[in-house]
Amino acid sequence: MFRFSSRKPAQELANVLFTTCILDDLDSIVEKWQKHYSNTAAFEKNIFERHVFVYLAANLAVGLTEEHSRRPTIVNVISHLKPLINNELRRRWGISEGEAYDVIETASLDLAKLVCANSELDRGLAFDWAMQWLARTGIEEFNPITLFKFSYYWKNQYIFFAKLLSELPNDQFTDHS
Repeated sequence: MFRFSSRKPAQELANVLFTTCILDDLDSIVEKWQKHYSNTAAFEKNIFERHVFVYLAANLAVGLTEEHSRRPTIVNVISHLKPLINNELRRRWGISEGEAYDVIETASLDLAKLVCANSELDRGLAFDWAMQWLARTGIEEFNPITLFKFSYYWKNQYIFFAKLLSELPNDQFTDHS
């Protein structure tokens, strides 16, 4: 899927993940939901965009943390990814590094609730999770189809990223000088 030179694979992987799994996805998600909520007075693009960015970063954090238990060298990718995320949060929304850590940690825990839950035991979680997520951006949503699509999207983001990481060879996590 991705190809990297042998010169700095961890840095290149961090750059590609940041660009494709955060920035590119951010634009497409915001555009899609902005169209959906275009007639909703409560929709504020900047707030929604910030929240999406944080959750995309959280998705990477959850996936990389899980991968770290299998391949400890992934820490090399994380060390290159953190400043990219922090700089973008500061540039776009004036968020400090400390605040960035806090909001991404909170979002990671929230996202993990959704993706790690047993849907057989908690059948309403997908709806509740999406309703709460959207409410934090000022949007009141009660349509079960919309709520399901929203939580389904985030579950798929997580699955895609976990699959991508599992398919990368181990040498992608090294940091050559």
